[in-house]
Amino acid sequence: MACSCIDRVNEHLRPKNTRLALTILFHPPVDAVPTIVTEQIEKGRGKTRASVVIPSHCPFCGTRYEAA
Repeated sequence: MACSCIDRVNEHLRPKNTRLALTILFHPPVDAVPTIVTEQIEKGRGKTRASVVIPSHCPFCGTRYEAA
């Protein structure tokens, strides 16, 4: 990971018993990035599932992730 924002934000969230959800990327280099939550609008048989959104830059400082 190019920056330490996730660790710093998690330290601020710890007193509130909270932490950021992460998505693990398994292509080299193995890394974890913040999860951007999406939801499926129309549900039911034959409907397209919600997409996964993986950020290419840190949402806190803007540093580009190497794995993205």
